[in-house]
Amino acid sequence: MKIYKIFIGLLLCGILIAGCTSTTNSTPATATVTSTPVATYTIGGTTAGTLRVSVLDVGQGDSILIQSPAGKTMLVDAGDTDAGSRVVADLKARGVTSLDAAVASHAHADHIGGYQAVLSQFPVGTFYDSGYPSTSSIYENLLTTIDQKNIRFITPTAGQTIDLDPAIRIDVLSPDGKNTGEIHDNMLVLRLSYGSTSFLLAGDMPDTLEKQIASSFKPTTVLKVGHHGSRTSSSAAFLTAIKPEVAIISVGAGNSYGHPTAEALGRLQAVGAKIYRTDQAGTVTVTTDGNTYTVATDKTGSSAPVQVATMAAAAQAAAPVAVTQQQSSMPASSGSVSITVLDLKGETVTITNSGSSSVSLAGWKLTDEGAKHSYTFTGTTVPAAGSVTIASGTATGDIKWKSDNVWNNDGDTAYLYDGSGRLVSQKKG
Repeated sequence: MKIYKIFIGLLLCGILIAGCTSTTNSTPATATVTSTPVATYTIGGTTAGTLRVSVLDVGQGDSILIQSPAGKTMLVDAGDTDAGSRVVADLKARGVTSLDAAVASHAHADHIGGYQAVLSQFPVGTFYDSGYPSTSSIYENLLTTIDQKNIRFITPTAGQTIDLDPAIRIDVLSPDGKNTGEIHDNMLVLRLSYGSTSFLLAGDMPDTLEKQIASSFKPTTVLKVGHHGSRTSSSAAFLTAIKPEVAIISVGAGNSYGHPTAEALGRLQAVGAKIYRTDQAGTVTVTTDGNTYTVATDKTGSSAPVQVATMAAAAQAAAPVAVTQQQSSMPASSGSVSITVLDLKGETVTITNSGSSSVSLAGWKLTDEGAKHSYTFTGTTVPAAGSVTIASGTATGDIKWKSDNVWNNDGDTAYLYDGSGRLVSQKKG
């Protein structure tokens, strides 16, 4: 009964009065929320410090650590329950002894399950929540722990800013506080900016929410890709609006959802984003002084510093750059090559070259939906006005993919990528 009362009380407090706190909280919070605009930090050649944003490798879930120039810390989500100890270890390894702020983008287990372990190890100043009700035991237990530890509890809404560090700006893009629709349409979406560098933390934002808050989008340096790279997130319109230079996908290796999907990867590639995946690279950390940024991963080291364009220049150039990159992302000859036939039951795919010269497919890749199966071409060449058939299962063709069936007879999509990894053609069957 006590848990139920706490659950209802905190939800009503957060939903009805953004910023209300527990009356027993004796620890001053170091992070607050305000509805009035704060000044954007101005870079004058040098900076007071660096901003580090680490997308932690927590498997099929989300957890993002923000370490501000002034040494303030914020954790956005904490992965699934099984990832809790991993998050704790990662925070300690990065010198974290307390959290000025913790955020739950929404109440799904792969985003909040690890918070019990985190809250047991680190003092937290303020906990920010989307305010969307959930009756899951994981969420109820989290609210109970927040209350027992006298942690300040706030449900910010779109148009507000979270004041963590005066050097950075954190804008709340969603939710609007109306709690209509389903949980993903009411999640907490944040945008961080430091000088000319910016980050959009999309949580599990679906394309329906992307459309709803489209007016708030600006060109963005780094995107934490929505919903682990699902097909219903990261729409073409959304990506064209924010034009990310870096896209980080938090995803578990070999997950049963087929994340990240070929559709999402293709759309990210089409806008020229450099893609990092935690299932391949481990934890991905972006470090910036506001003027330049570097990307470091657990498994591949660090990139060279990248100069960030000013927001005004990025906004002005966004449309033409998108067209130029999309057009130049494929070899000139690849435009004549496409998937013309996908026979799901017959287990064959036909690739046709409609051009006037032959095209080598060396290094090209053919995949099914979710990239559950993948075939890489070696010395295959498609002649001018010719085609090649790839067969699987018991089917026969010019190329034998594998003896097992590949295609889902209930519906599947074939994707063809060129040697640089750009999506050239796709066909539903």
